[in-house]
Amino acid sequence: MSATLLIVVLDPSVGLGELRDLLEDEFVVSGDSVSLTISDPDEVQAALFLVPVTDFVAEGVFEDWPTAMIPQKSASVFSFDYVDPRLMVKVVQAISGRFDSIVDTNYGVVLSAKALTREHLPENLQ
Repeated sequence: MSATLLIVVLDPSVGLGELRDLLEDEFVVSGDSVSLTISDPDEVQAALFLVPVTDFVAEGVFEDWPTAMIPQKSASVFSFDYVDPRLMVKVVQAISGRFDSIVDTNYGVVLSAKALTREHLPENLQ
């Protein structure tokens, strides 16, 4: 079983290429212009799959968000599928260290990406 997390990068110029460049120093990153696979170099089997979200309305990205958290300007939105919450937090922390970001855990929590911890994510997905 996997879970999905959305990350909203508050910079519309950020795409998969920028995320790849940022993450490949710390993680194993592969993919193309459509999606990325990100894994921990020590645990390659625990991979994340990242794809950009282009139609915010059709995907219902902001429909359950608190109004105060919805970006007022253009942003880049990415969807992560993951099975390892520990790795998910590490990747989000790496992204939020460089880009202002907001995450939606899909478990009723929308918060600053810098504030994401394992406690915000489900424990056993495997």
